[in-house]
Amino acid sequence: MTTATASDALRTIASKEEERFLATFFVLYKTARLVDKNNKTFQHQSEKFYKSIKPLLKKFGSADLKNISGRFFVNELMVRFNGSGLSGADAIISEWNSLGVGGVSFASDISKDETDRFFIFMANIKPNSENLDSLDRKSTRLNSSHTDISRMPSSA
Repeated sequence: MTTATASDALRTIASKEEERFLATFFVLYKTARLVDKNNKTFQHQSEKFYKSIKPLLKKFGSADLKNISGRFFVNELMVRFNGSGLSGADAIISEWNSLGVGGVSFASDISKDETDRFFIFMANIKPNSENLDSLDRKSTRLNSSHTDISRMPSSA
């Protein structure tokens, strides 16, 4: 059964801005697992991500990413996105499913440093030993009120 919110969102397709945000999100997420924050590759991908998030923050007041039934949504707009491509999004979403993570939200006044800390934090989470409750406790180390890790919607 599809909720009214999910049904409405299915009818609205996102723009290139949302697609760019989603692609840079997952590329930076994977990059954070491979290299140190001071690495040039990380810094380059971080810049690309921060440039992609700024228009959404200005336009919507936040940037919210969700995965519902295998579909990607940015600010309630469905994004046409190949999660099995180079981004590695499907693997990340599979881990999120194991952890109980349903999405992430970035507040309008988030800084680049805060986004970097978020990606480093999430890149170090191990799905076999973590769950959303332990993520909540550990996320206090981010020292940021500008990111929120949301729970997966419960199935009724």
